Amino acid sequence: MHYKGKDADKLMVTGQIVIEFEIDCLLVAVEILERRKKMNTTSLEEDLKCLEQIKAGNKWRWAECLYYRINQKRLLDFHIESYKLLVEILKNIQSAGSKYKEGYMKLCPKYEKDETEATENRLLFKDYLRQLAQARKLLLGIPYES
Repeated sequence: MHYKGKDADKLMVTGQIVIEFEIDCLLVAVEILERRKKMNTTSLEEDLKCLEQIKAGNKWRWAECLYYRINQKRLLDFHIESYKLLVEILKNIQSAGSKYKEGYMKLCPKYEKDETEATENRLLFKDYLRQLAQARKLLLGIPYES
């Protein structure tokens, strides 16, 4: 993927600067993770049901294998949903223009019920979003304190 959009000349290998490019990268990551998720032959619910049956039969070695597979699926789901939420946050920041914090804290109704949940999610991404704001201010002159 070669980004050719606005501010393409400002892109660096190590830092995030251009929101459109960040969104593109996250969407590619979501696509890869969803493709990986489709490779599973059973659903998470089926594995959980199977785990209960195995535990009832005291087959602990099989149970450990299932725990591993269940946790893999939960991690995939977590990352897919986290990246999708981050895309929404970035879109909010982008639409807020120079009011970075306003866009940053705007509720994403598809993923968040209330301000408490939004705050918890922002804490999850705080380092990434801080680096994005600082890089944009330094390299593009876009303020983030207003």
